[in-house]
Amino acid sequence: MEQDSTLFFDKATVIGITKKALQIAETLSAAGIEVLLVGPDKEQTEAAIAGIGESIDREIQRWGMTESDKRAILARITPTDKLESIGECKVVVEAMGLNFQDKRDALERVEQSCPGSLDLYVIHISTLSVTEIAGNSSLRDKVIGMHFLEPVPKIPVVELVRGLHTSDQTVEVAKQLAKRLNKTAVEVFEYPGGYSRSYRRAH
Repeated sequence: MEQDSTLFFDKATVIGITKKALQIAETLSAAGIEVLLVGPDKEQTEAAIAGIGESIDREIQRWGMTESDKRAILARITPTDKLESIGECKVVVEAMGLNFQDKRDALERVEQSCPGSLDLYVIHISTLSVTEIAGNSSLRDKVIGMHFLEPVPKIPVVELVRGLHTSDQTVEVAKQLAKRLNKTAVEVFEYPGGYSRSYRRAH
């Protein structure tokens, strides 16, 4: 039975303050999801959130958003530099960049922080292997790649990259998250060194 996505994803953690991470945080918040944004230190993370506000200001100038939209989006994003403080998290999106070891380290820290509560661990990915990043983690069945196309708030498609150990349940939860963000989820195939854009299925 299909889950109602409106019942889930009231909170999410985004790891990273890259351009893509900030766009993902904005998109989650715009969908009504409370976002904990994890950066290297609180000062940089607060500055990154201010950058989201500046990006929204440009949309306001183009009549694409309102001041009310901006206030609501920023109010739902909280900065932190302590990944271990994320608590009983259910959804984590890692978007730190392209460094393999950084991605592996982030997963290990989340594994230590909220192993029992997590429903979905998203790696924002373009070329790296989901399977290799997940490794032997106890969370590897909850790990999936999601490639958000830029600009994230506007592009209505997200690519899902399933790792070798990604469960069917995790794929369905990822699709529900995409639905909550008003995006079409398209599954693509992983292969050594990246993944193929031979689309398997669209919803």
